[in-house]
Parts: sequence; C-alpha cells; structure tokens
Amino acid sequence: MLHRICEEPATRFNGIFTPEPVERYVFETYAALARTATIRTYLTFTASRFAKDRLKALAQSKDALPYDVSEVLFVCRAERRPLPKVKRLAFGDAGGAP
Repeated sequence: MLHRICEEPATRFNGIFTPEPVERYVFETYAALARTATIRTYLTFTASRFAKDRLKALAQSKDALPYDVSEVLFVCRAERRPLPKVKRLAFGDAGGAP
C-alpha cells in the first residue's frame, strides 16, 4: 500500500527529488505516525498528505518550488516568541493570513 501512495508525490516532485527520497519520506512519515496512532483507519491517507507537506516544505526551503503565499513572522524581542495578536492586526481577522 505504501509503495502505491509513493507514486503521486514522486510524479509531483519529479525533477526536484528522485523517487528514493520520496519513498523514504512516505515510509518515515507513516512509521512516525503509526507509533502513536490509536485509530488507524485513516493512517495511510494521513501519512500520504503529511509526507507531501514535508516534501513541499523541503523543496521550498531549497528554492525548488515557490511559496504559495508570502510569509511573515512577527516576534516579540522581549519574549522571543511569535505574536499572533500582531499577525491578526497586520492581516485582519477575515482570514487574510493562514
């Protein structure tokens, strides 16, 4: 089953990653989720989506894929943590930011 779900991300990230790292990401993601899963009904589907998200983030970090939206991180210098209140002010509560 896991070999079959590797086909779609391998095609999607063709030219960015070879099939071997894609397969490794899918298998590692599945194993990590399976260790703590109490309900396994949608484990394969969840692992597939999470592996694709991980591969996309890796490709974006290597500038092989563009980012979907601009990303902004507001950090409080005193507390060194993200500030969700400032994010809401900058983008509004209407869902302008993820």
